[in-house]
Amino acid sequence: MVLLERAAHRIPHHIVAGERSPIELHQCVAKMGASLRRFRPNGGDRLHAEAEAQRQTRPLLAMTQVVIHTDRPANPIAEGQHEQQDRQGIGAFACVHSADRESRDTNVDSEPRPPMAELPDPRALLAETFGSGGESALVSAPGRVNLIGEHIDYHGLPVLPIAIRRSVRVAFRGRPDRRIRAVSAGYGVRDFAWTADLAPTVAGDWENYLRAAACAVGRKWGAGRGVDAAIVSDLPPAAGLSSSSALIVAFTLSLLRANDAAPTFEELMEVLPEGEQFVGTRGGGMDHAASLASRAGCASLIEFDPLAVRPVPVPPDWAFLVAHSLTVAEKSGALRQRYNACRAAGTTALARLGFASYRLAIQGRSLAQLEELAARNLNDDAERASFLHVASEAMRVHAAVAAMERHDAAAFGSLLGASHASLRDRLHVSCAALDRLVQAAVDSGALGARLTGAGFGGCAVVFCRQPDLPAVRNGLIRRYYAGLPQFDERMHLIHADPGPGALQSIKEIHAPPPD
Repeated sequence: MVLLERAAHRIPHHIVAGERSPIELHQCVAKMGASLRRFRPNGGDRLHAEAEAQRQTRPLLAMTQVVIHTDRPANPIAEGQHEQQDRQGIGAFACVHSADRESRDTNVDSEPRPPMAELPDPRALLAETFGSGGESALVSAPGRVNLIGEHIDYHGLPVLPIAIRRSVRVAFRGRPDRRIRAVSAGYGVRDFAWTADLAPTVAGDWENYLRAAACAVGRKWGAGRGVDAAIVSDLPPAAGLSSSSALIVAFTLSLLRANDAAPTFEELMEVLPEGEQFVGTRGGGMDHAASLASRAGCASLIEFDPLAVRPVPVPPDWAFLVAHSLTVAEKSGALRQRYNACRAAGTTALARLGFASYRLAIQGRSLAQLEELAARNLNDDAERASFLHVASEAMRVHAAVAAMERHDAAAFGSLLGASHASLRDRLHVSCAALDRLVQAAVDSGALGARLTGAGFGGCAVVFCRQPDLPAVRNGLIRRYYAGLPQFDERMHLIHADPGPGALQSIKEIHAPPPD
């Protein structure tokens, strides 16, 4: 990666017309990485290798027609140029063409597949960028896939996600001053002072997620020592797998550890959801709770009133795939406005009905009674639809937990299908690609599937029995991905084995060796 970045730095950088999508960019990076893997520069042949790298990457860079961002400050971006912002947004920090060893080992494949490049060690990137002095530490925060309970966590209602074995990893070391310097693989350095009055920088710049973490820590513990940090990731960005929250969680934990703070889960959850709203997304606390507190082999029933996380063991013969629609769902610009509008409509509907919370609205009422209540009192179509989605989805979460606990795969799959229908028909957060993908999964033998995440693109979660996983995977490739040149099976069709959260990983790292 360092070799690739150096080669790219020697190529003139121009903004051109005909910009490519982030997925196409990821494909190009993967091709560049593959073309350079045979070079193992050392000593005297490094200059030759870098020259050859520059020669090979030049036509690939021209083919993609994108800007390779270096460590120069981001330029102001005019309002409405969301695609250009997205290149500096959360997709910028992710080396999404890489997959870690653990993810590959847990994939259930029907036939051998070529190995992918290893996820770069962030400690090597840290030393390469900021020098090798001082002891470094490592933090990893996983992404998540929400099995069921979409667009309801910000209304304080329970959700059922799993952490996946893909993550954002941060290598860091403390500084004697309050400067924060961070590098993400291939996309340059961000450098700012950690002050009590941090404000967002240019809209869409990934530095805002670092600032969000610093603000989250500063509000409760005060601004402290800064860090030098290096960030790598194998989470697909803008896919509904919570890559942005994983970055904020990982960087928050890094800042706290650099300042010898060891907060509890509850303390972290006091600041992290508000921290993400620093970048303009009015979400809830599910993503942060799942990234922090998940347990391997379990889904997490996350409740918010009061805050609690209960692990629910996933039956050993159940399997989940995360299938990318190949439609990017950036929560910026117009899509961020639509995402926030979903929350606003649900909140307004609740107030019109005179309830203090959705929990109180649902308590003791059937769905039919809630539908009658909404029909009588909510004249606005968006408010009525949002209210009914939130209420019915909350009921589906409790039913899904019960189905998981009694190993009722058919009931669980049916609930996923009903969730997708509500997200599509009531909230209107699905899209044609996601609808086709969900149908292709069912036609391939899945017991259920639905969009996961905020919607508007991104991924679907696909549920089947473990023995059927190869057939479902191959069916999706045949029915949905065939003929789509941007499809990369390792990145776009992921076996979602329930993994540990960041706090469990930290405990395992620091646990004393067995006697």
